[in-house]
Amino acid sequence: MVTATVTNPIWMVKTRMQLQSEGRKRIYRNSFHCVIEILRAEGIRGLYKGLSASYLGVAEGTIQWVVYEQLKTRFAEKRRAEQMSLSLHSGTAVTMTMAGRMLVGGKSVEEWVDYLGAAGIAKFIAAAITYPHEVLRTRMRQTPQGPSEGLKYRGLRQTLGLIVREEGVGALYGGLTAHMMRVVPSAAVMFFCYEAILHRFHREQ
Repeated sequence: MVTATVTNPIWMVKTRMQLQSEGRKRIYRNSFHCVIEILRAEGIRGLYKGLSASYLGVAEGTIQWVVYEQLKTRFAEKRRAEQMSLSLHSGTAVTMTMAGRMLVGGKSVEEWVDYLGAAGIAKFIAAAITYPHEVLRTRMRQTPQGPSEGLKYRGLRQTLGLIVREEGVGALYGGLTAHMMRVVPSAAVMFFCYEAILHRFHREQ
């Protein structure tokens, strides 16, 4: 929540720059100009629009970490059970084959693949559950079309009700496919690096 609060102005500027209409003159020349215009027209509060939706998004990280740790543990237990089963049935030959497996950084390739799989699945589940907050946040950050025109999206509950009433529940999942294509591989790489760094420091200790 601290991170969301501190970085909200950055995401606000990013969203406004992306939502500039193609059919008319650009409103903002660059990011700095965008900040100045938001402060001039909407005040300091304008830089924090969508923050309440970002707070909802905190649940995504929580779900992601819990699911990741559970999957990682389950995959490890399944791998050990399979190795034990093979050892009991085939004896020394299988034990020697297991000992000769290719290791990467002290771990087997299967373990690293498990980390990637657990991270990707965890992110997919967390993002699918919490995705509507992304849509709400983006709508709440839209650029006002004119000084005489009131803001269409004014708050979290009002935005949610308006979207569902005008466009249906499905609108809360607009852009989900593209979002998944970005965040799932990113999360898999991030958690893979996380495990690699932890493993490296553990070995040095």
